[in-house]
Amino acid sequence: MNDMNLENTIKQLAESIGELTIRIKQISKYIEGEENEMLKLYADNSTPLELMLATGGIIRGKISWVGNHSLGIKAESGQNYVLYKHSIALIQEI
Repeated sequence: MNDMNLENTIKQLAESIGELTIRIKQISKYIEGEENEMLKLYADNSTPLELMLATGGIIRGKISWVGNHSLGIKAESGQNYVLYKHSIALIQEI
């Protein structure tokens, strides 16, 4: 492969990566929106939940508020928690 072909290939690859990056951001915003809607529905309905954390812990309670990256949880014990969404492995209704 000569230098010109290599340069064109690299340019095409860079353009493709740029397009993919834009598409991934669009999909992420869509998924995030649906996720937030579901979490807000749980909060509005005071749905009792079990939140299994990535560390293996479990918190049972209700969502009191939903932020962009975190949730406010009122545990059955009465304690309030702020959980980052990325720390939650699974949410299920109880």
